[in-house]
Amino acid sequence: SEVARLAARRRTEDDLLNLEEAVEGLDHAREDLTRFRELEFDFFHSLSTTAHNLVFVFLLNSIRRLYLNNMEFFAPLVADPDATLANHSAVLAAIRIQDADEAAKLARGFLEAGQQRILDARQRDAVEPRSEGTDDDPGPDDPPRPRGRKGLRERFRRGGRAREGDETS
Repeated sequence: SEVARLAARRRTEDDLLNLEEAVEGLDHAREDLTRFRELEFDFFHSLSTTAHNLVFVFLLNSIRRLYLNNMEFFAPLVADPDATLANHSAVLAAIRIQDADEAAKLARGFLEAGQQRILDARQRDAVEPRSEGTDDDPGPDDPPRPRGRKGLRERFRRGGRAREGDETS
């Protein structure tokens, strides 16, 4: 949310054009969920550059590969492309009129809802066994997966990989 707040305060006309292009790209990709997720990352990159704070850009760049290589893990973030597009359009509108508080509020709400959807999905995975033969099924030699909020945080910290001895309940 701080990224959106700073973007609203510091944006230039060129920044607005980049954000508008990012939102337009999302609009055109609504039917292709994989492409939509890739472009959403680009939206957040544009938002970070609009904030004119290199720390945000560096942080986002540092997780780009993790996100793109593990899009299924992050899939609950974009459960509804129309709602995501509506949120990002509203953030853009707030940035356009330099309403920093509204931009931050919209971004915070979106991120908190996405985080909750990820946690809910992972909690369901912990309770509902997956069907055999899926790519997500651990093999007999794979370490146990972390479960619950603590396990999820640990898995995030290690870039999505579980370790031997991780909490499984």
